[in-house]
Amino acid sequence: MRYVCFEQISNGQKTPRIIGIGTETTLEAAVSEVPPGTAYQVLDEEAKQAFWDAYHPAVVHARRIDELMAKLDQIDRQSIRPLRAIAKGMGTVFDRQRLEELEIEAEKIREELAGL
Repeated sequence: MRYVCFEQISNGQKTPRIIGIGTETTLEAAVSEVPPGTAYQVLDEEAKQAFWDAYHPAVVHARRIDELMAKLDQIDRQSIRPLRAIAKGMGTVFDRQRLEELEIEAEKIREELAGL
């Protein structure tokens, strides 16, 4: 899907406007909603998200926290097998090394979370 994106100024405040171009809205119809003299862009999904994010830093911040928390969950899941082997007395050097690598990665993520 493509989008027509532009800045709308209302009461001296800039806000993003995004109009989807699809089966019900043509490019011409979307562009007709852009105020005369206003610059606009036709963007794909990824570029549209970047356009939106530039106006909503709190959303970007929350998304980053969610990403980091998901990584920590993934690290926890990856730790189960080597921990189980060690707990049963069957752990190897590789299990311990893997746990150490995962903990180093988790520490970096926790540091970034603390800074947010």
